[in-house]
Amino acid sequence: MLLKWPFHNVSLKAEQVRGIKLLVSVVAALCVLKLPLPSLVGSDGGAIFLSSQGRSVFAVAMLCIALWVTEALPFAATALLAFVFLPLTGCYPGTLPEQVARLLRDSLANPVIPFILGVMLLGVAVRRSGLSLRMARIILRFSGGKVRLVLLGFMVTAAFLGMWITPLASASIMVPVAAGLLARMECRPGQSRFGKSLLIGVIWGSLSGGIATPAGATPNLIVMGFLRDLAGIEIRFLDWMRVGVPALAFLLPCAWLILMRLFPPEMERFEVSSTLGEMTTQLAASQGNQLRAALLLVTAVMAWILAPAGWSAWSALVFSALLFTPYIGFLRWQDAEREVGWGTFLVVAAGIAIGGAAYQSGLARYLAHLLFAQMLTVLPPFGRRIALSWATSLLHALFASNTVTGSIVAPLLIPLAQELGLDVWRTMAPSAYTISLAFLLISESPCSLIAYQTGYFSARDFTRAGFLFTLVIGPVLAVVLSVM
Repeated sequence: MLLKWPFHNVSLKAEQVRGIKLLVSVVAALCVLKLPLPSLVGSDGGAIFLSSQGRSVFAVAMLCIALWVTEALPFAATALLAFVFLPLTGCYPGTLPEQVARLLRDSLANPVIPFILGVMLLGVAVRRSGLSLRMARIILRFSGGKVRLVLLGFMVTAAFLGMWITPLASASIMVPVAAGLLARMECRPGQSRFGKSLLIGVIWGSLSGGIATPAGATPNLIVMGFLRDLAGIEIRFLDWMRVGVPALAFLLPCAWLILMRLFPPEMERFEVSSTLGEMTTQLAASQGNQLRAALLLVTAVMAWILAPAGWSAWSALVFSALLFTPYIGFLRWQDAEREVGWGTFLVVAAGIAIGGAAYQSGLARYLAHLLFAQMLTVLPPFGRRIALSWATSLLHALFASNTVTGSIVAPLLIPLAQELGLDVWRTMAPSAYTISLAFLLISESPCSLIAYQTGYFSARDFTRAGFLFTLVIGPVLAVVLSVM
């Protein structure tokens, strides 16, 4: 078959398209493995070369990144390939079985995994109990039908949920509620400016909320794990919140103003009484479950804040079990099997494994000098923080995954900051808080895809607004980090 450009004009079977993507990914990995790479100059004036083990790890990382970006294989299947190939690179000492055992212990047995499980199960409980619908009812009631306040209320609620049950769970809860409200208001998809601002606002709120606490987003935990393992720095729950919460408090009003400016609503207010009546009827049958979900969520949050360092994973397992306990929880295991993305754990573990292998093999030091050394040595501290935030946003647009971006950026910046004699946490922080803020492309986050499927905004709408918001994020984080 002769292929003509562009490919979307050619009717190829799905398997053929996936085969081409797989071939491109393999070629990218082989190029990394075979092409010459320059030597670099370290902070001490010595040359930095990439070892054979580092080059092999680089090739495996490139293969996985390409497969994740092109989606030639399912995300979890690509994660399995990482566990297959990384032991073959020789980045860890010992025999092949010993390397496999260490790789699995450092990744799948990482405390991040049970903590993510607990957060996901709490998200299922909030969604199935109707607690999220009650939050939406509160928003409409206090907004008085003023659309500007409705937008702000939805963004604040999405951010609050994103702080504790992950942005994806928050978006899964709030997008259907927002779309249902727009349908009642007879806002037409693709034409309503309020529809565009409300759906984009829910995504921005969910993702922004994710940076406020360690429980909010998986990359937060990954970065904290690398700081502990590579630099011996223990960032506690409250330590993270001291920067994350003020940053969120500044970002939400900025986001709201940008959306109001770009997509001014076509109406000032709307009638909410009938909508509130329908919501009240739906909520009446599940008040007991809503109370249980709220109590468990609040108790879990207090435990994570007050618990000593290292206890968060264990407490997450405790609350996971309580969700299924009679008289306390109300979930069925069938609900968890159906609604928890179990493949996520493999992807997270693979990201941790790739980052650890990059550090062990010297790849992290090499790439850190290649990508960030000039930025860290030339710019003043304030400009450095802005540049690191923007650079991380661009890397996220390339990798299209929070987990992958976090697993690559953290082991690059941490050893570089140590080598240059910089404060490791303050050097890492601008990137750490930006990793989850995927606002440039729809494809960067499943949260964006959930909202995009409603049809209320276009990819151009999302990128135009997201570019402006991304420009704001860097200076906001730089100001917060300078003050805190």
